[in-house]
Amino acid sequence: ITSVDDFFLTSHGLAVFETTNGNFNVTLQREGVRPGSVLSWLRSMAANLLARSGRQWIDHFSQHNSGTYNNQWMLLDLKLFEPRKPLKPRTFWILEQLPDLIEYEDMTQHLAAEGFWGSYNVPYFLNVYRMSGFHKYHLMPNGEEYSYFHCSRARIFAREHRKVRDMASYKRLLRYNRFETDPLSEGDGCNAVSARCDLNTNPKTFALDGGIDAKATSTAMARRLQFFAQMGPTHDNQRPFEWTAEYSNYSHVGQPTKFHFDWVLFKSAPDGEFS
Repeated sequence: ITSVDDFFLTSHGLAVFETTNGNFNVTLQREGVRPGSVLSWLRSMAANLLARSGRQWIDHFSQHNSGTYNNQWMLLDLKLFEPRKPLKPRTFWILEQLPDLIEYEDMTQHLAAEGFWGSYNVPYFLNVYRMSGFHKYHLMPNGEEYSYFHCSRARIFAREHRKVRDMASYKRLLRYNRFETDPLSEGDGCNAVSARCDLNTNPKTFALDGGIDAKATSTAMARRLQFFAQMGPTHDNQRPFEWTAEYSNYSHVGQPTKFHFDWVLFKSAPDGEFS
């Protein structure tokens, strides 16, 4: 089965995930998307099934590029990771997509040097950044939020990742949102690791926007095809999201009224390790 969240642990030892970059270049989107291509969810599933390495995943995924659902994909080869030893080349890859363009790079040394990789719904590669039109928004008011290196989440991650010592602190980072008191958020509930745009009293954009869940794993857990997940917007330091009367015009059939859920362990059945 596919995942609209695109979070995968494969039986071949790959951890695969993405954040969506989008594309502001209307001309590129109109002229670059062609009939006969293959949609992203099919290409990602085929790559998950066939690839034994990050580089193989890239080769499979890049075929018949649809130019739709333009994401930054992150690929971690767990087979190459050894605890307390330097990261081996080709352990960690980044891929970004646009119509008629797939750009990728082995980012293992970057990961080793920085200690983390952050993904913020903004392209990392300069060519992708410019082609998709992000550079135009960077020049506008609030333009830093369209910068991979200077958006609020990037600066918060750079400050907070040093506090991660175990799974509990890692989960806290993924759900971090203290927009009322964190100067890097500038009083905007959207400007946090786990955005809560619904908490803004005067939202600039659609209010029901932001992080809707979180997934967390470690190399030891991922080798056993296990991870933690928490459903719903963050409520670590904010009130839980609730379908109140002000949202009565939005359909939410089958959903709970209040999203106040704990973390849940997901694991393969039966338990096993990748081959």
